[in-house]
Amino acid sequence: MPQSRFYPSVLYATLCILLLFLVTGCALQGATVLEDKSHEMSSIVVAGFFPVLSAGEEPGIIRGPLQGAVYMAHPVTQDIVEKMSESVYSKMAEKGYDLISPEQTKGVLASLHFSKPKMGGVELYSEIGKTLSADGILVGYIFRWWEREGKDFAVDRPASVGFDLYLLRSENGAVVWRGKFDKTQQSFFENLLDAGTFFKSKGKWVKAETLAEMGLSELLLKFPKNIGKIEKE
Repeated sequence: MPQSRFYPSVLYATLCILLLFLVTGCALQGATVLEDKSHEMSSIVVAGFFPVLSAGEEPGIIRGPLQGAVYMAHPVTQDIVEKMSESVYSKMAEKGYDLISPEQTKGVLASLHFSKPKMGGVELYSEIGKTLSADGILVGYIFRWWEREGKDFAVDRPASVGFDLYLLRSENGAVVWRGKFDKTQQSFFENLLDAGTFFKSKGKWVKAETLAEMGLSELLLKFPKNIGKIEKE
């Protein structure tokens, strides 16, 4: 009899531990609402993504321009930045906001770099939002983009991607929402807690762009919709 009670208790304890790891593991990345008034915005500048380190720069530990974020950063090429900027703009179209595109933002950014070369970080993005008469500005930083080395079912090195997204209020530069995606693809048996990625990739080793698109979609599922505009429609 003691043995028959022992095994269920071990199983229960194991399940509890797995659940704990699942909860804490998910907490390491994802989206966070810092100010529960983001739905009051009606217009957002989608500035898009920027590299923490540009192509040709040496990898290293870098302090980002927003909230003192520290990155173990690797260089990212401009074509990747452009693709991710287009993607976030396209995905944001479903949220019900009046959007200003990354392309429209470039002119204002170039003008501010020329007229106020020392301006940066929160102050710069706040100024862009005000100049374009928008309530908020969405900006992201890519700090790692390692391409898969290998093929769909056999790799020497899996894809690995890391980026942050921030929504700032134009009026005062306050960060009202942020999202973080930081993932290296693993096999099903290496990380049972990340089975979702395994099934989404159909058991394949995906390219970095596919992994990034998965992450961006996951984050924006948690991005607040423009409640006021949706209710009117």
